Amino acid sequence: PLLPRAGASGAWDYAFRDTPPAGDWRYALYGLAPDGGEVLLLELEPRPAPATGPLLAAALAPNPFNPRTALHFTLAAPARVSAGIYDARGRRVAAIPARDLPAGAQRLDWEALDDRGRPLPAGLYLIELRADDASRRLRAVLLK
Repeated sequence: PLLPRAGASGAWDYAFRDTPPAGDWRYALYGLAPDGGEVLLLELEPRPAPATGPLLAAALAPNPFNPRTALHFTLAAPARVSAGIYDARGRRVAAIPARDLPAGAQRLDWEALDDRGRPLPAGLYLIELRADDASRRLRAVLLK
């Protein structure tokens, strides 16, 4: 219902409060227009839940780095996890071999070495973290 309440300036303002049915919700805030009509000020509606998979979140720290960094991520369920490291031209330069990890917070360390163990040059790298069928891409900056 619309309920009047005294404002700080002595004028009246109106708020609309809607109680949602169970399992569904919507929030709307209305105001009073100068001509006496009602104006919708704010409307909030639910969004569909994001698709969930084994890989919930991923971050790289430190970034920029030299010469080591760590991939921090969270698994919703046990998964087989690996990572590919690509240079700015899209060529794969290194990989973190696949391993089975349990659900929860995880960490994979990476030293800026190519597949042959040679130091990589400074630059921008793309790290693709894979957990079963899910993947996340992270940008990494190697400074020297």
